[in-house]
Amino acid sequence: MLAIGELEAISHQHTRGEFLEARQSLYQHDAQRYPNYFTAAGDSLIGIKPTIEKSGGTTSRLASEMFGWASRLATENQDYVPVSRIIAPSVVTALSRRENEAITYAYFRKHMGTLVERPSVEYTVRRRISEEFTKDYLRVFDADLATGVSGGLDRFDRLARSFPAYDVPLLGLVLYLSGLRALLDPVTTRSSRWSAYVEARPDLEHSLLAGTIQCLLLAMNEVNPSPVQFDQSEWRRQSTVRDCLRTALVKVARQYGNQDDVTGEHPTEVFQRAHKYLSGLASRLDAVTPGFWSAYEVARSQMMPQSVDVLLVTAVDIEADTLAEELGAAGLGSGRREFGATGINSYYFYGPVGGATIATIRSSMGSGGSGGSHQAVADAIHDLKPSSVIAVGIAFGIDGSKTPLGTVLISNRVFEYEPQRISTVGDNRVEVRPRGPSSEASPRLLDRFRGARLHGAGIQTKEGIVLSGAKLIDNVDYRNELLSLVPEAIGGEMEGAGLWAAAARRHVDWIIAKAVCDFADGRKKVNKAVRQKIAARNAALAVIHVLQSGGLHQFGS
Repeated sequence: MLAIGELEAISHQHTRGEFLEARQSLYQHDAQRYPNYFTAAGDSLIGIKPTIEKSGGTTSRLASEMFGWASRLATENQDYVPVSRIIAPSVVTALSRRENEAITYAYFRKHMGTLVERPSVEYTVRRRISEEFTKDYLRVFDADLATGVSGGLDRFDRLARSFPAYDVPLLGLVLYLSGLRALLDPVTTRSSRWSAYVEARPDLEHSLLAGTIQCLLLAMNEVNPSPVQFDQSEWRRQSTVRDCLRTALVKVARQYGNQDDVTGEHPTEVFQRAHKYLSGLASRLDAVTPGFWSAYEVARSQMMPQSVDVLLVTAVDIEADTLAEELGAAGLGSGRREFGATGINSYYFYGPVGGATIATIRSSMGSGGSGGSHQAVADAIHDLKPSSVIAVGIAFGIDGSKTPLGTVLISNRVFEYEPQRISTVGDNRVEVRPRGPSSEASPRLLDRFRGARLHGAGIQTKEGIVLSGAKLIDNVDYRNELLSLVPEAIGGEMEGAGLWAAAARRHVDWIIAKAVCDFADGRKKVNKAVRQKIAARNAALAVIHVLQSGGLHQFGS
């Protein structure tokens, strides 16, 4: 899964050593359950490299949410007393006394007294920990959830924010009706066939099929309201809605006719046929389900975003959150959230600003991987058709006397430093020669940044070559080694190479505007939060000022 980019490894520690040190401190009280952190078995972790950097740990938020949940339960006045209310005082006490322990059942156990003898107590605590842990990741990564695993895990599906568009049982039914029956049978379907379908996911045909399925389910949900009592649990409510939609879909499909199984063909052809079938089914649903077509069109407008003039790209929490704050402070509100045609990217739309409509997207940190800047920007260009793409955020500087903290680096060129030739010369000396591509930023965007007179707005800028690569650099020797390869460089970051590769391939203007938060000299952690906030804010203000200055409408050049 890691090898094909379908599984992301997430950590807020940069090295395996930092990760294990933090785990050993947090999980000392529960070492038996987490042996990989304390034994030689942990060596297996060395091959797993983080593909996404999380700005902070989950433990503190988990503790806060668990405390709030238990405190509310402990003060509720209800006629019945569920298990969760019985254990609430013990959970509050445990968290009030907590120091640095991870939030696991083993930590709560010693505070439960005789309640530990009841299996329902352990089940309730463990499930609550899992749910709060899951919620934090959904919040941080703006994600959704669908397990489809009956017998316990499906209870987590109620956390989904896009039900029923990503409901596994309903998706399975639609795929079955569309002629994809064989893919739903893990016994008879070879793994090689599954791999072929996974590899075909970036294809346009897959995007169209996925978007049509989601629109179909959302529209069916809109026009087939179920007789649900909303005082039921969310899990039971969704189960009732699911049964209602399943009945309606089967009824309509029988009238229209099921699609023959077409999974013996190439995945792209299968996607095309399935999409054609569903489009035909959708066109006939209004006759038997009044109001469906108008609901379907609304769903399409929500799921298939409009085109924009400018796409703003961030990669980590501090960049995305600060950009949103400054856009709001500029009078542009909180943005309108929409999903891309593939259902993977989510965008926030603002505007117009200086005559240009804009959207923001957050990629994973770095250029590579399924969520990195290259794939995320490529998908966004496909979805939104922008004429300009701007990377906004934080970077490292080279010379503090020329580019002090907060200086906004404007790329007139990006140099990808990762590709290198390592040779042996002379008396076994190692010679490193850069072989990475270098690309000039858009003349049009450079003109807009120069013409915006940012210095007059109190924003210091520096234009020049920006280094870009996969490494998070915090070592002055390595930084200077890179500088020896590109002496003119003014700083560096991690997403620019992927951004320009995606934009240039599709003839879209691009530029990087990131402000200096450190100097990659081993002092990255010193006052990190404050310095990153200053840099992220300056970069956001610079870009907003350029947008307000005009000239970035598709036809404004």
